[in-house]
Amino acid sequence: MSMLINRIMQFFAQLEKPKLILIGYSWIAGFGIIDYLTGPELALSIFYLLPIMLVAWLVNRRAAVYISIVGAIVWLLADVLSREWYVPPSIPWIPYWNAAVRLGFFVIVTYILSALKQSTDHEKERARTDYLTGVPNLRYFYELAEAELSRAHRYNRPLTIAYLDIDNFKLVNDRLGHAAGDLVLRKVAEAIRSNIRIIDIVARWGGDEFVMLFPETGPDTAHSVMERIQKGLRHIVQENKWPVTFSIGVFTCVKVPASIDAMVSAADRLMYSVKALGKDTVKYEVFDQTSLLA
Repeated sequence: MSMLINRIMQFFAQLEKPKLILIGYSWIAGFGIIDYLTGPELALSIFYLLPIMLVAWLVNRRAAVYISIVGAIVWLLADVLSREWYVPPSIPWIPYWNAAVRLGFFVIVTYILSALKQSTDHEKERARTDYLTGVPNLRYFYELAEAELSRAHRYNRPLTIAYLDIDNFKLVNDRLGHAAGDLVLRKVAEAIRSNIRIIDIVARWGGDEFVMLFPETGPDTAHSVMERIQKGLRHIVQENKWPVTFSIGVFTCVKVPASIDAMVSAADRLMYSVKALGKDTVKYEVFDQTSLLA
């Protein structure tokens, strides 16, 4: 049963928000008509609540409140038009009182669900994010990278990975303290993020190392991107007078490799070759045969 519910939620989660809202209103209207036709003998209260819960979870609180109002009005109309025991000599304001109570119940459910969704999203984000820099952690990087790898395979697009290490980072911790070291890491992450596209990914690999993934990025574009990133990094170093530089390995696959691990390993190897040659530069490499990376 839980598997079926998960599949249903996954299906709705793939839809655009306007479509979800339209489905919610259509659902309310449809069961309002059924409620009117069936009369008081058949209880349909849960069917009014389901679209409200769906929109509260997958869209937002405001949209769910609007649907709650419409749901309460539709239910009221079905009551007034179909149930003979609401007409005189019964108390005339009873259906309106019931509609107000239903609306209050709908709104309470909406607020509880939206708050729960916000809390769930927050915890999920924390589990995916490096606590210090705010960029994706290693686990989330692989999740995103695997999706990009599949997309690159499907459309035969190039893919580039860059591996960055902060040179002399230990000097910052030793001379200026760990608080200064943490600030360096945060500023480096910010400089990288401000110089890449929305679809690009930067993650903290651990310690003073970062990895970047650039979808649909060939050799020429990789050079342009890295020059922009280097400029941003040099700016924060000069501004704060930190004794650090950056060694970067950039690995571009014209033909997509067998795995993300293979690309990361290749970029890591390039980065270490930069360190061996004196640090503070970028080394590029391009492969166009997947067999070399299998």
